[in-house]
Amino acid sequence: MTDPWRSWGNLIDSKVDTCSRWHSSHEHLLQTPDRIGDFLVTQLRNASRKFKDDEVIAEWGRDIHERLADYETESRLLVRLASTGKVVQVLELGIKTTLGVLGIDADVESNWEMELQKEREQRVDKFKSLLRDEDSLKREIGDTKQQLELLTLMKYGVEKFGDVLLPMELDLIAQVFDKVVLTSNVVVVTIPDWFATDKRGWSHSEKFSIGEEETCLRHVSTWAPLHHPHVRKFYGACHVGNPYVIHELTVSRYPNINPWFYMYGCALGLKYVHERGLVHEKLSLDNLQSLYEFKGVLSGLNLTRIKDQESVKSDILAFGLVMFEFLVDSFSFDDSELEEFKRTQRLPECPPSFFNEEQWNLLTGMCADDPEERMSMIEVTHKLESIHSQTDRDIWSDEEDFGSSQSIEHVDSFVLPDEDRTISDVLQDADILCDEVENFIDTNRPVYNRLLDVYEQLAAVKDPLPLTLVEDYGSILWRFYLRLDKQAEGDYSSVATLCAANTMANRNYGLHHDIDRLILSTKYLQNNALIHHWQPDWQQTLQCQQETLQKCMENPEEYMVEAKTNKTEAITLLQYETMNHTNVPRWFIPAYQIELGQHLAEGSFGAVYLGKWFNTDVVVKQVLTNQADQENRRQFYHEVNLWASLNHDNLIKLYGAWHEGQPFFVCERADEGTLIKYSEERREFPTWRAIWEAAKGLEYLHERGIIHGDLKGNNILVCDGTAKLADFGLSVFAKAENSGGAIGAYRWKAPECLAGSGPTLASDIYSFAMCIIEVISGDFPWGKGLDDAAVKSNVLQKKAPRRPNNFTDEQWDLVTRMCSFEPQSRPNATALVHLLWKFA
Repeated sequence: MTDPWRSWGNLIDSKVDTCSRWHSSHEHLLQTPDRIGDFLVTQLRNASRKFKDDEVIAEWGRDIHERLADYETESRLLVRLASTGKVVQVLELGIKTTLGVLGIDADVESNWEMELQKEREQRVDKFKSLLRDEDSLKREIGDTKQQLELLTLMKYGVEKFGDVLLPMELDLIAQVFDKVVLTSNVVVVTIPDWFATDKRGWSHSEKFSIGEEETCLRHVSTWAPLHHPHVRKFYGACHVGNPYVIHELTVSRYPNINPWFYMYGCALGLKYVHERGLVHEKLSLDNLQSLYEFKGVLSGLNLTRIKDQESVKSDILAFGLVMFEFLVDSFSFDDSELEEFKRTQRLPECPPSFFNEEQWNLLTGMCADDPEERMSMIEVTHKLESIHSQTDRDIWSDEEDFGSSQSIEHVDSFVLPDEDRTISDVLQDADILCDEVENFIDTNRPVYNRLLDVYEQLAAVKDPLPLTLVEDYGSILWRFYLRLDKQAEGDYSSVATLCAANTMANRNYGLHHDIDRLILSTKYLQNNALIHHWQPDWQQTLQCQQETLQKCMENPEEYMVEAKTNKTEAITLLQYETMNHTNVPRWFIPAYQIELGQHLAEGSFGAVYLGKWFNTDVVVKQVLTNQADQENRRQFYHEVNLWASLNHDNLIKLYGAWHEGQPFFVCERADEGTLIKYSEERREFPTWRAIWEAAKGLEYLHERGIIHGDLKGNNILVCDGTAKLADFGLSVFAKAENSGGAIGAYRWKAPECLAGSGPTLASDIYSFAMCIIEVISGDFPWGKGLDDAAVKSNVLQKKAPRRPNNFTDEQWDLVTRMCSFEPQSRPNATALVHLLWKFA
């Protein structure tokens, strides 16, 4: 039964005027002055009428209508001309998709393309008429601001879409371009790599108007190089005409958001911004945003270069005041408290009733009148982490927490879970590692000394100890040991050591605070020893590290004389630290920012680990190919540049990569595993909807000309209940994974690929059909009984897998179309998304 809400009348007619070519009241070809696309729109309207407002046709009609909306609403003819390539690309896709949605034989495609060709020729003739009309052309060229916009858009259009333009269209655009240059004396030399005009290239994105050209360029210069999970992502910008930026979609505040967790995220972003040499011109609530995951992020706007430490202290004060305003608005039922603060812009003398002592001390520490007494952002982030963690647990780590009935006779009786090692064993090994990791001994040894003192205090207790107390101590000790172990494995040059020192010190700062909380939480421990007053020495060590790094940046050659120093790596790190990002890729993540965790997998291609990047859970994929080989380095750059250019809800996200020494990718963690396993464990899970989501990821790749080439069940993952494609185009992984195993990739590969041809967009569709069979049936395509040779033989003989019992006729018909032995007869990915929608 047709859903009236998903009909052509509701999805399209209700959004357009009756005179529009999209309105279903028109039965015949309606020619618009622009001509282009009229034939395709007519075919869609007629199909909708013929099939009684079929939902799939209506959904596809709305999709292509939205893709063409900016062009159709543009009143300036020459701006339309500049968009020719983009519009032609949409219409060519529209023809293939419409035929796929309607199930019309691919032979018809050439006839439809001929109609589009005629429309393009008629359109060129109309623009040539405009060129001959000097007065009309002068009006269309407009003033200086419009001329710069026209030239930029035309140059961008040819560079980005030139391969779909006809010679006559290229000639026409060139003629108009020359006319505008002669009229204006404006010259456009290069198009910035961040230039963009369409937010459809990114999931959950929005355009934001940003004033004039100079303002836009200033914002881009500070925002574009930033790369952090708690800074709103910059995607692109248009600095001409009416300038705007395209950025990650955020809101100022989600209902029921955890205020402390939100502020913790914003603080992490602010700490990073300061480390990158930036502060806010004037920080306000508008600069604090939240993502749909409810985490806080900085907006990325209104940033400027740090002039002195006073500006950093002022930013911390502003953040503290904004935090107070946000928290009062979240917790208070007394409007007068907020009104009084807005009037005075000062904290009240007495804390409101909903703040406890730790929370109030944080705010007063950030808002101290004397700038020298204000907390640093390192202190702020660690205190916020503690507060939000305790709020989440809704308990306090006080003495009663350790008052459970379980106890342990002596600290030496405790064995670390899953490690089969005692606390004294780990302490001994940590002592040795502290000396081995000589580069970081100034920050590591104080942590070890404090942990040793705590151990000696616990060992001196004659009564049984609360088990949870010893467990918490063991957890802190084990985290410290693992960090030492990772540092010992690293091969840090002198420059890398200097650049990493601040990050290592910050991590140990967190351990110091964890030890503080442990001591204060129980009567069994005291902090009287001098080593527990650690802050002055830590601050002095950090200052020395920063001064040494500054000397290195001023005279880098002095630090690169070691024979073993990798100069390319050193230069890249120093450029990153000095905020000179001209030659540093936007995806660059220094290796020292990554904390490696559990080892997940390993093979000839590389190794996979869980990890942390700025408190974000990630997966780290190390590449073990020989990077001394120029082809391998080129291949890695190709893969990471490809992946970094993509942003879609249904693709595993790339956070960044390290490209020196042993390179690695840092990507999103999909904790729920493969779609097959996830759906098997949850019978109520909407599996067909997840398949539709994965198809949207494939559509996004194909629209950018990217072939996945390795589609199979274990490359469709689930993250927060959403299906995502993984390892798309990553040949450094795909080659090795396909090279062995009892069940190889043969059963997912298209016939033409098994016959020796390379992967194509069409072969991806066949492979995706095999994935559907695998996910719905819970078994490999062709089952586990057939070996690869038998599968290959069957496919090359044009045999298809048997239909599993849990497919409807309509579902299996779609799979059969996707498995056509004629590649051109398979629906494209956009048609597939719309055809799958009815099952989702």
